[in-house]
Amino acid sequence: MLYLLDFAINWRQNYTIDPLAAVLTFAGVISLHASVDLLNDYWDYKRGIDTITKRTKMSGGTGVLPEGYYNHQLFIVLEVDF
Repeated sequence: MLYLLDFAINWRQNYTIDPLAAVLTFAGVISLHASVDLLNDYWDYKRGIDTITKRTKMSGGTGVLPEGYYNHQLFIVLEVDF
């Protein structure tokens, strides 16, 4: 949550926060996080880790690729787009 720290420092120094910068920063952070999650799911599927790992709440991936909910090529397109 470093972006929140950045806005807190900016508020302390300038007593203003640019709403456009706040929204764009938040969108960038969310896009980066989504991209990393998609890439992780894709490579776990390609390496076969998701097919042999028992899924729990804390490990085993999302399961959308091994169970066939999405095509693995779609994940690469989504990852690049994010």
